[in-house]
Amino acid sequence: MQNRWRGRTVAAVTVMMMATAGTAAADGFDPAIVVNMGGYMTQAGVDFFTLVGPTVSFHQTSGVIPPKLLATTCAPCVAGDTVNMSFRHPPLDPNDFTRSVDLGTGFGHTLGHPDDVDLAFSGSLKFMATPLLFPDVTSPFVTLETPFTFRGWLSGLFISGPNAGSGGFGARLKGSGIATWSFARNGDVYQAIGRPNFKLQASTPEPSTLLLLTAAIPAIRRRLRQKH
Repeated sequence: MQNRWRGRTVAAVTVMMMATAGTAAADGFDPAIVVNMGGYMTQAGVDFFTLVGPTVSFHQTSGVIPPKLLATTCAPCVAGDTVNMSFRHPPLDPNDFTRSVDLGTGFGHTLGHPDDVDLAFSGSLKFMATPLLFPDVTSPFVTLETPFTFRGWLSGLFISGPNAGSGGFGARLKGSGIATWSFARNGDVYQAIGRPNFKLQASTPEPSTLLLLTAAIPAIRRRLRQKH
């Protein structure tokens, strides 16, 4: 049985993405905060996350089982099937109003408030992984890797201290990294083991960009010598 996005939600997400892209192109500013360490993982059916960047550090440690919209993917899988690890939390409720799902509790801080505080998290996160084809293999176990991009909005309510229940934060986040998913062979097919894990990492230049940068270094050195 395959997992599918809900059609109505896909249409809504597409419109939202187009609107966001138009706004970003118009003003050249993306308000989302970059996170480049940590990730999102599922253990025994329970979700955990750590989202860390230059200005924020959020750690969900309680575990939670939030509602998810899963991309269409093979289940089980054989060679040539499409594997799509993408998922998101539902952005809309049944009445098409913006929805914030419970994302558990933990702790965190921001650049302006460097001391960790206990937080109750809510929001909607989206992990969009590049689809790939299941390989033609015969190994007992297979682990697949693919790049992903991450976007979402996260709220945190103080649950301890003098501002418990009445203070907190809200932030739009973005990032990228590598998603992994393991599979076990069962006869002639492969069954997924749990859910994918998403590891955030710092963005690196594409190989072509690295090549251009390397080629430019001698020219830069010549110019510096000419000036001196």
